[in-house]
Amino acid sequence: MIIPLHKRPDWRDPPLVTLLLMLVLAAVYVLAQSQDRYYEKEAYVFYFRSDLPALELPRYLDYLQHTGHEKAAARLRQLWQRDATRGRVATFHALQADGDFQRALASDSIIRPGSADYARWREQRRRFEALLERVAAYRFGLIPARFSFSDLWTYFFLHADGWHLLFNLLFLFTFGFILEMTWGRAATLATFVGAGVLSGLFFVLLEPGSARWGVGASGAIAGLAGAYLALFGLRKVRFFYFLLVYFDSVTAPAILVLPVWLAYEAADYFLGMSQMNNLAHVGGLLTGAAAGLLALRVPGLVVVRHLETEPPDQALREGLDAVRRHVVRLELDQARALLGALAQRWPGHPEVLAQRFNLAKLQPQSEEFRRAAQAVLELEQDDDNTVNLMHRVFQDLQRYAPKALPADEQAVRLMRRFLACGWLESAEAILDHLLDRTPAPAGLPEAVAALVKAFARAGNAARARELVELLQARFPDSEAARQLRHVRF
Repeated sequence: MIIPLHKRPDWRDPPLVTLLLMLVLAAVYVLAQSQDRYYEKEAYVFYFRSDLPALELPRYLDYLQHTGHEKAAARLRQLWQRDATRGRVATFHALQADGDFQRALASDSIIRPGSADYARWREQRRRFEALLERVAAYRFGLIPARFSFSDLWTYFFLHADGWHLLFNLLFLFTFGFILEMTWGRAATLATFVGAGVLSGLFFVLLEPGSARWGVGASGAIAGLAGAYLALFGLRKVRFFYFLLVYFDSVTAPAILVLPVWLAYEAADYFLGMSQMNNLAHVGGLLTGAAAGLLALRVPGLVVVRHLETEPPDQALREGLDAVRRHVVRLELDQARALLGALAQRWPGHPEVLAQRFNLAKLQPQSEEFRRAAQAVLELEQDDDNTVNLMHRVFQDLQRYAPKALPADEQAVRLMRRFLACGWLESAEAILDHLLDRTPAPAGLPEAVAALVKAFARAGNAARARELVELLQARFPDSEAARQLRHVRF
């Protein structure tokens, strides 16, 4: 499992396509597949209570023996000898996944019409398949042995179980929102759907005899991942990875992850380490990577500034890590001294100021706490990380030292930033803090008008009206008051 960590969503311009796809996948699972496990279990219970195991399983072992699959037959026979129940179940699942045997069964080549068991077998097999047809994953999943083009468009909206869905939603959001920022909604949707179809076709072409049920959006999501890796190319990106019980993060050129990922899928496929559809993953990755490389050749399609990861200078990163180690060991004086040195070399850097504030927060009544908070609130950057930091610092300052909150034009700018992020309570807290100031800071009437509109958009018409009345009473001659004088909420 590999997840990039260097970007955050911009909720001022939300990833609508990604969120819509997540909603559709979840809705399909809840509305169309809620009974799948029950129906599947009912079909399997019928199978093992019927005569089908006695009629089909021995014949399947003989079929393997006579079609060049002696090792598979021997392995299943040995399992039968050790544990008859496990042997029956394993043979059944192997039979169900063997498209060639399924076709031979359907064509009456295994149990022939002239045999004494034929009528009984045919009736029970028909009932078993009718029960399976109630399972959405079986009915609309991608099964190469009974390939239908319509299944290419349905299988990647289905999932095997809740965990399968949740993991896919996580990956879909992780890669989807970054791609929406980078090359837009239409390209993201087209890549998701295109990779879903082509990854399924890749599975069908390479395993045409398989009767496995191919379900899940992982091939389509792998397409988004492949596009992401190709678009970011040699730019260094920090990735979180999880392998068995080990997890860590690593910074590496994005494109280098593609061969690593492909190699893992190949190893998993040939070694049979999991039940994942590795072929669909590979098809999706290759499809998405091709789409990403083509997109880079289309002028104006890719927003280049969103490709810039701009990792901090290595010396800064090492310095901040050293500060954290000092804090963990409670070596606070050393941490403060090192932060001072970092602040001189990187003045106004948000990460340095954040560490300084975190350290000062250990003594929230100190003057250093107020100075550290003020330094953060004076930052000019508008990126998500910085604005989130400012909001967190504002909330702590409001909690521990409310008298130290800014009360000038800086507070008005902060109020507008919080409004842009939808943090209405914090923006309103700044307003309450500023109303007692005389004279009022420049720009406050306009900020109040923006707060009025934000509450109106949020559906809180009563609070919007109250703020209009406040605006008319406190700033009757302002342009903002005149504009809202006849507005009704």
